[in-house]
Amino acid sequence: LVDNHFIQQKPDNPTPIFKVYADKWYELYHKSRVGYKTSKNTASYLKNHIYPVVGHKHLDEVSHDDVQIIFDIMASRGQSTVHNVHIIMNQILGNAVEDGLLTRNIAHSNRYVKSKKVVTRQALTREAAMDILNNLDKLEERDRLFIALALHTGLRRGEIYALQWDKVDLDNRMIHVRNAVKLAGNIPVIGPPK
Repeated sequence: LVDNHFIQQKPDNPTPIFKVYADKWYELYHKSRVGYKTSKNTASYLKNHIYPVVGHKHLDEVSHDDVQIIFDIMASRGQSTVHNVHIIMNQILGNAVEDGLLTRNIAHSNRYVKSKKVVTRQALTREAAMDILNNLDKLEERDRLFIALALHTGLRRGEIYALQWDKVDLDNRMIHVRNAVKLAGNIPVIGPPK
């Protein structure tokens, strides 16, 4: 039983079930090579979007139509999310080709129609940034420093958290960004910046 589908192993089809193979790929080749957040996102995409469509099928039974259905289901989430799911499918099926389980990677195709929805973030206007800077005195000192540093430098939150004095060159007015704090669950971990 895989995701509420009864799987009958066909004697003439030694190809593994997609979910079984993808779980192995995730544990052996993906999880340890990416950051915590990417790993969790991948697990979520697999569980909530990919497995419901193809998790119960044998690898060689996954079709172009199945891949398109996954993209269509995810279309409302925006281009970058669909792109990430495409990368996951491409990597899993690419590994299956390398393992000799498939002759070709159907995810490696230009035929798919992906979402046209673009999710954009708006930067602060100059006026809004000035308004914040003009009202910094209303904040506690640690918040004042953090916000002023972010607005004046463009550093990300994790980069500011990881900043140390030996990376600040006041004479040359430079900050050397070498690390960033990322959360692994609720535990802060220092690693390289984006």
